[in-house]
Amino acid sequence: MKRIMFVVVIVGFSSVGESRTWRVNTSGTGDAPTLHAAMDSAIAGDVVLAEAGQYVLESSLFVPSGVHLMGESGPAQTLLYRDEYLAPSTVSLGFGAGMTGIHVRGNTLPVLFLHGSGARYCIVEAVIGQDVVQGGGG
Repeated sequence: MKRIMFVVVIVGFSSVGESRTWRVNTSGTGDAPTLHAAMDSAIAGDVVLAEAGQYVLESSLFVPSGVHLMGESGPAQTLLYRDEYLAPSTVSLGFGAGMTGIHVRGNTLPVLFLHGSGARYCIVEAVIGQDVVQGGGG
């Protein structure tokens, strides 16, 4: 009796995407109209580059895992803020995400860091009631 053996070879194709830089500005004419839209589109390895300006946080901002949010002109000229009369919001970073050169101010809860993420050269001023709590990132 003859046995016939079939060998199945599975070849996996993976598309290795290149990282992308998403430019965002306050006029809405960048690669994404808002920071929130850029975060919704960015994937691990991407950089979201916020040009100088003041960005209103309409809701909490989540920087996805592996994405880096960077203020092009540093924290003196790149401000994320939440109006003190609105409900508090947060800025949080996913696993391996980063934030550099950003100033977060207003009715925001402290920036939340998840494992493997971090912030450098950032300023955080949280308004709690009538008090301003300041912190800096080194």
